[in-house]
Amino acid sequence: MIKIYLVLLVVSLFTSLSYAGFVKGNGGNTVVCKLDSGQTRTELLDIVEAKAFIAPDTLHFTNLEKKSKEQALSEALESINATLPQSSYAQWIRDFETDAVFLKNVSLGVVADSYHFVIPKNCVVEQSVLQIEPIFHEARYTINLDRWNQLVPAQKAGLMMHELIYRDLQDADSRRVRLITGYLFSDEIRKLSLDQKVLALKNLGLVKN
Repeated sequence: MIKIYLVLLVVSLFTSLSYAGFVKGNGGNTVVCKLDSGQTRTELLDIVEAKAFIAPDTLHFTNLEKKSKEQALSEALESINATLPQSSYAQWIRDFETDAVFLKNVSLGVVADSYHFVIPKNCVVEQSVLQIEPIFHEARYTINLDRWNQLVPAQKAGLMMHELIYRDLQDADSRRVRLITGYLFSDEIRKLSLDQKVLALKNLGLVKN
């Protein structure tokens, strides 16, 4: 109960503390689409952008629906560890659920860091994760449980990796993070040798500032 109270307190103070320099925040976004059937489909913004707008003819995600969260994370981690050998990603993955609080029936405050310029028709972008640098004993990641549960397992892995890459790179906005995440979870990266993966990810900006 204390943990949840602290999380809600920090979320409510998020904007003012950010400007005061105490905490730097990032938000992971999902895209929620209304289908003709009346149902909704929820996907990670990083993947929606990659397959629909950034590289629709070169990046594909046909295998993503079939993968478990663990498999998708393991494949992404292999590429990251080869690119950034001294990184802490493996430990961050192990700690993720301990470092997170999952909240039902909430609307998370919007972090204006995505700068997305287009979304599919009948879709909206929703804030699904808030990440902060803990300053008390609160959770690092505050996650909208309803949206989390609507993601297929591999896209949950993508949302986790988005947050970890942001944590590592500490960018002022999420554009580079989304580009890297989208590529990490594409079919195409699986076709490359390890050396080719490293070169591709470095070219996309997976380098420490």
